[in-house]
Amino acid sequence: MTKLERTCTVEREMKKAYDATVCRALKLRIGELRAAENVDDLLLGTGRWERLVGDRAGQWSARLTKNRRLVVHEETTTEVMIIELVDYHQVQEKTMSSEPDYVVSTGDHLAEWMDDNDVIAAELARRLGTSRKHVSELLNGRAPLTRGTAISLEEVTGIRARIWNQ
Repeated sequence: MTKLERTCTVEREMKKAYDATVCRALKLRIGELRAAENVDDLLLGTGRWERLVGDRAGQWSARLTKNRRLVVHEETTTEVMIIELVDYHQVQEKTMSSEPDYVVSTGDHLAEWMDDNDVIAAELARRLGTSRKHVSELLNGRAPLTRGTAISLEEVTGIRARIWNQ
């Protein structure tokens, strides 16, 4: 396992290499990569994925923080190779053959979507047709994500239910 692969899939290594903000975002992006059935699904997730152009055609970028990006190369429509983690000046290649040793909660994805869309919990509850308490419990991992809730989240956010259920 390469150093970059360990950093992306072993939480302890990730925490050694990056601050909490980068770790949280990296976990979310790796989770989205694992949940996507194909690379086009990345555009439907909560991540800030974009298809790169020009000399970076065939690559995708996801924002981790204001200054950091995760860049992957599309090997096939269902496989990607992580080629960069920190910046565009130091390219490190790896294929991801290990499963991460962490789980990203639905609450983390939901909180990120809410931040990105300037939606507060009360407004999300209204859109979902549920209580503010239930949204709070989802955000804090105290309520299970049912199939029905995942479908409702898909209807409200446009993010496929299977991404919520990753």
